Amino acid sequence: MGCVRDAECCAIVGVSNIGKSTLLRALSSPETQEKHLGAASNEYLFVHVDLNLVSQVTEQGFYEVTLRNILQTLASRGEDEELRQTVQSGYKTVVGAGNPFMVPLAFEDSIQALSASQPARLVLLFDEFDEVFAEVDSRVFVRLRALRDRLHERLCYVTASGRPLSDEQRDRATGEFCEMFAAHTRFLKPLSKLDAQSLVDVWARRTRSPLTADDIVF
Repeated sequence: MGCVRDAECCAIVGVSNIGKSTLLRALSSPETQEKHLGAASNEYLFVHVDLNLVSQVTEQGFYEVTLRNILQTLASRGEDEELRQTVQSGYKTVVGAGNPFMVPLAFEDSIQALSASQPARLVLLFDEFDEVFAEVDSRVFVRLRALRDRLHERLCYVTASGRPLSDEQRDRATGEFCEMFAAHTRFLKPLSKLDAQSLVDVWARRTRSPLTADDIVF
């Protein structure tokens, strides 16, 4: 949240099932935002993008799922219809473009129009980022970097992956994208023994399931 507040991009790294998705979903919660950002929480537009839901691991598929989640977030926040229609227009172009050159242009135009039409900083939470980063054309990440440079404090990215992005960079293009996260990579670790015991105790009380000391150790 400190990175988001400072308009810095941030990478969350951790092994499978350590809690990356849980964390990103929590960040997209209004309650969490208010807790950490206070009265300024309405100055941010958090969008959780679950890349497991991408229809195809391609440039078009990545743009489609991102805009789809932006539209869902705008609807849930009750944003005005004109703003949603602006993004919807770009979404339709991305989905139905006969000319492949129109796909990235429609995506970028939608993000820029969104930033120009409302005051909140757009925070894109890219969950399950590994496969997209490994397989999608490098030019996508060049464009994401350029879009971030253009909008600067109006846009930031948070990624969740199993390994540091710098370990997975394939070429200079993806390397320039990784630079945005180099100083802001956060590693998720397992709970401490004390925290794990506390979590088990909370679960036992909520479910009214009495546990012995041996159960808790197990």
